Amino acid sequence: MDLFYESKYNFGIETSIGDKGYNMSYFHYHNEYELFILDDGSRSIIIGDTIVNLSKFDVGLIPANTFHRTAGTYFSRTILYFSSQFLEEYFSPKAIETLISCFQIPTLRLAPDEYIYVKKKIQHMQKEDIRDPQNKIYLLLGDVLALLSKKSSTPQSYTPSALETDTLIAQALNYINQHYKTIQSLDEIASHLFITKYHLCRIFKQATSMTVNQYLMSLRMKYARELLISTNKSAAQIAAECGFSSPIYFAQYFKKQFSMTPLSYRAQEKQKESETN
Repeated sequence: MDLFYESKYNFGIETSIGDKGYNMSYFHYHNEYELFILDDGSRSIIIGDTIVNLSKFDVGLIPANTFHRTAGTYFSRTILYFSSQFLEEYFSPKAIETLISCFQIPTLRLAPDEYIYVKKKIQHMQKEDIRDPQNKIYLLLGDVLALLSKKSSTPQSYTPSALETDTLIAQALNYINQHYKTIQSLDEIASHLFITKYHLCRIFKQATSMTVNQYLMSLRMKYARELLISTNKSAAQIAAECGFSSPIYFAQYFKKQFSMTPLSYRAQEKQKESETN
């Protein structure tokens, strides 16, 4: 049985089968770490600026707050979500550092016996009552992460498909991720890649299902939300820091995306924080 993610528990399990395949129409990110275990079929996955192709028994390792998107044909997959708060409740800082070291690489390939071991651990997690303070989910998750982290320390842990990246798209993603605060035009990105902006737009949309500008603005909105929560900077200061030439355009775009002004968003998040403390 799936354990659907709830913020108060900081953990969740989700299983899914796609008979005809499913392509995410957008990039997304969340505050939780994600283990994407491919039980069958094949998927391509973009994690940050890395593109990998997953096969049966592969695990995609998606760090918290990292843009990602999957696509492909038939698949069956299991996903584990867990937050830093979940780990901090049960493990020491040193243990956490070791357990999440596997997220330094984008994917791992499990041997058949390792896959069976991981799936059995997940099945035991699903039988636990997460509402019970004495549940053993953290121990079972720790076993899974320990296995993955041990494998990630060896070069053989990388799947062959991890090397089969679309170099041009990966370079475009990398450049945008590094320079989204200062990019002024599509010509700048295209010039860096030595291609025309028309070619850039075509291959980027084909690979990601987003326009270059949509991806660029998604990164800027993510950074803006972080600044609104973690600083007391004005909306105009944040607009400039995120690469907007006009604070008015920033406010309009933000409201269109989140149905509230930047300062209203800050007030809402501050209120949520005070209620949980």
